[in-house]
Amino acid sequence: MRKYLLTLLLFTSAAQFSAQDKLDSLVASIRNKSAIEQINVLNDFCWKYRDIDPILAIRAGDHSLKLAENINDRKLQAKALNYLSVIYRDQGEYERSLGFSTHSLQLAQSVSDPTQIAYSYNNISTIYRLMGNYPAALEKLYKALEIFEGIDDKVGIGYCYYNLAFVYLKQQNYDRALENFQSTVKIREALRDVEGKTKAQGRIAEIYMLKGDNQKALTTFRDVENAYKKLTDQRGLISIKMGLAELFKRNNELDRAINERKLALELAVKFNDVMGIVSNSSELGVLYVLTSNYAEGKRLLEYGREIAQKFSSSELKLTNYKNYAEFFEIQNDFTNAYKFAKLFKVQQDSVSKKEKSTAISEVEAAYRINKKEKEKELLQKDLEKQQEQTKYIVLISILFIGLAIVAIILYLFKRRTTEKLTELNATKDKFFSIIAHDLKNPITSQFGLTTLLIEEYKEMSDEERLDLIRSVDNAGKQTYRLLENLLYWSRSHTGRLDYYPKEINIVDLVKESYDLLLESAKSKEVYLTPLDKKSFTAYGDEDMIKTVLRNLISNAVKFSNEGSVVKVLLEEKGNESVIKVVDNGVGISPYQLAKIFRIDAITSAPGTSGERGTGLGLVLCKEFVEKNGGKIWVESELGKGSTFSFSLPAKSNSNTRR
Repeated sequence: MRKYLLTLLLFTSAAQFSAQDKLDSLVASIRNKSAIEQINVLNDFCWKYRDIDPILAIRAGDHSLKLAENINDRKLQAKALNYLSVIYRDQGEYERSLGFSTHSLQLAQSVSDPTQIAYSYNNISTIYRLMGNYPAALEKLYKALEIFEGIDDKVGIGYCYYNLAFVYLKQQNYDRALENFQSTVKIREALRDVEGKTKAQGRIAEIYMLKGDNQKALTTFRDVENAYKKLTDQRGLISIKMGLAELFKRNNELDRAINERKLALELAVKFNDVMGIVSNSSELGVLYVLTSNYAEGKRLLEYGREIAQKFSSSELKLTNYKNYAEFFEIQNDFTNAYKFAKLFKVQQDSVSKKEKSTAISEVEAAYRINKKEKEKELLQKDLEKQQEQTKYIVLISILFIGLAIVAIILYLFKRRTTEKLTELNATKDKFFSIIAHDLKNPITSQFGLTTLLIEEYKEMSDEERLDLIRSVDNAGKQTYRLLENLLYWSRSHTGRLDYYPKEINIVDLVKESYDLLLESAKSKEVYLTPLDKKSFTAYGDEDMIKTVLRNLISNAVKFSNEGSVVKVLLEEKGNESVIKVVDNGVGISPYQLAKIFRIDAITSAPGTSGERGTGLGLVLCKEFVEKNGGKIWVESELGKGSTFSFSLPAKSNSNTRR
């Protein structure tokens, strides 16, 4: 078996190189076509190669998705995402597949595309079924079926009947399963879809076997096997070989059963069919112990268990646990048989619990879609309450500035086209959250402090009054920094931010940022290391680069521990000037690193001394650096600190964005 797998791996690698050449040639041949034509060709290639070469199909799907994103065509994005979801699902990556289908559903709903909405529901249903959540799978399937029937999409209706039958089959409702598979056959015949008809007939043969009609099952299995051979569909043969193996096992024809299982396992490995690998290796383990080959049986069962543990599929684990229990029972090892029977029961109970609730990812998706109106309402109430409390001119001015910026942003968002507005929903949601939580806190603090100062003025000592005034001042500065970042961001996104690039001395800008942040650093005993250069030039907009440096150095101080060091390193690399802000503070987790510069995923973490922020500063840094023709990146390790680096052109060149 191992020698065979090695040979198969070498063969598969050679085939992949050949297929890659096909994709490269295809991309080259359509380069001069329109973006939509290129996307359609790549989507067709992706779907055709999903079984032949899944890795190559994913590459084609990714390429198609990027092109669709570039032209902002949400319908084609949704289609590419659904194709990719199917491939990742077949590879056993259920969480990733669910993410693609959920994203596709949101995009399709935003442009009212019923076809892709229905396919998204259909794909989500299949993932739920593979994860053992059958009621949720049925719910999504009936939603998809209703939409397909409403638009008279026969292909989609056929998929739904097939998947409905599969869910009923897993629930051992054989009559309902047979009814839906037979409906699928009729639809596929009307569509002249031989492959789809053959696939459904294979499942019908399986139901005949499960109902005890072995002769009818064998005849149907053989007919379907011949049909797949005519279609040269080797992957389709996997389920047929599995069915024949089970039929021979039931008839106690163990050698024939082993032969069919081995063929099925070889094909499953070839096509990376996770369900096929686990099912066939586990069943082979039982067959070998029935023929007294205990060592090979145990090895195959362990192999199946190793694969099953890598994926969050209840169906995979149930299959393996059941075969383990049978393996030990045959050997009269009732202790281990009981152990795996108990694991099987625990996993079944876990499936039952899943059936009582919907998937977490679906809840999160629904939450994101529906939360905007609630946040609007909460924001309005907070702002009205703040306006009622406004008593002092300086606080009124700060509040009005904040409200004016939000009003401008919302007004500009509203005037965008519906398509653009949908695209920016995530950023608008984030702004609501920022204003409701981070702008409210310092302003509310100022209200409380100034009220206390007025009411208790005569009873306070001069020192107490000075402490309160300092607190008001700190709260005001915090609010100002937030508003400044919001203002810069809004001006950048509305095309009203002036851009005047020139040769600038980075050393002077770093020193200026040091001066602004010196008091904050002193209060935490953080040492700002002086630069070892007097001059270091780059080409860019001076005000934008000042903002970038101030945000990066401020963050370094914020997340540094007492007594630590923050330094700025300057390097020349070819035609680029590279600036690095280094700290040895708390560091950043890999999870946060993956989304640290994304506006739709910004989060605010408190500093080592409880300092607050919004996370918008890093997003602003990325946009300003890229506008100046540079790049920004971060390296970090938890507990050891972070290095934020960005590059700028060393001098004016044609690649700098104007």
